[in-house]
Order: sequence, then C-alpha cells, then structure tokens
Amino acid sequence: MSKPNLAFANCIILPILASLLLLGLLVLRFHAAPTGTIRLSQQQQNSEHVAFIPLPFPDKRGWLMDPVVAAAKAGLSGGAISCQGVHVGEIKPWGVRANHRHRSCNETFIIWGAKTRFRFEDSGREKGYEEVLVGAEDIVVATSPRGRAHALANVDPIHSTYFLGCQDAVLNFSNPNTDFHIWKDL
Repeated sequence: MSKPNLAFANCIILPILASLLLLGLLVLRFHAAPTGTIRLSQQQQNSEHVAFIPLPFPDKRGWLMDPVVAAAKAGLSGGAISCQGVHVGEIKPWGVRANHRHRSCNETFIIWGAKTRFRFEDSGREKGYEEVLVGAEDIVVATSPRGRAHALANVDPIHSTYFLGCQDAVLNFSNPNTDFHIWKDL
C-alpha cells in the first residue's frame, strides 16, 4: 500500500479549507451587520422621549453611563428623576418585553445590542403610538412617563437586545398599578 500524498494535501486541500473558513467568517460578519437603521435625525427631529446618544465616557474598557443624567443631557422629558427601582434584561431575537403602562412611576431606559423597536404610547399620533428603530450599533436613552405605555421588541434575527430600566418609584408587585398587554400586534 502506498502512503497518501501529503504534498497534495498541503498544497491543495489546506488552502481550500482555509479559504472556505475565511469566506464563512466574512458571510457571518456581513450578515450580522445591521442595515437600514433609522436614525433619530431621519425619523423625527423633535422626539421628546427617545435620543440616540454617542458613546458615553468611552475608553479602552468600554462605556459607562447614568440613565437619569443621560436622559437629562439629551433633553428628554417624562423619565425617572431617580432610580428607586432598577432592572436589567435581555431580549432574545424576536422576543418582546414590557408592553405595559405604569400608572404610578416614570421610567428611563438605556437600550443597546441589537436591532430593536421601541414603542411608546402617544395619543397625538394616528396609530396612538410612536416607534423608533434602534440599530445594533446604537445606544439609545428613552423615557416613558407615568400613564404612557411602552414596549421593546427585538427584531434582530441574531443578536440579543440588552436594556436597563430605571423607575422613580418601587413597584409593589402584588398591586403593581400597571396595565399589561397594551398592544396585540407585538
């Protein structure tokens, strides 16, 4: 029996495998790249509840921000004035969180990580709400005043949405004073 031709494997097969691996990585990279993000400046000039913000305090370690300060600096109204109730969460692809209305507290959000639809109730709009599309590369601060519904929907097929919610009152979960399942189309 003859030995396999290792020169053939080294010269032909390994470069082909390496090329396929590189091609696969490129496809994944460009497939995951967000496209068609609607920036605040394109969607609405004067939203009082959502602002796309530059990276706060960026350095080699990443970014850091205070949600109440970020909302105030962005000129947003109706958000929490302090963080008495705080929650951090993940929304997996195609998942929805919130879709409720707090009647006893204001809330401020930081949203990042995936293409995400942030919807908030606005009776002055034809549909009764306004929506902003957050891109995977964006960091957004958003506010929801007491009595106005809000929802976050991850519309990214790959990445998870991450968010921090900050409420200016501690909710009593045995009587949360919250209306649930506001929108049926989410």
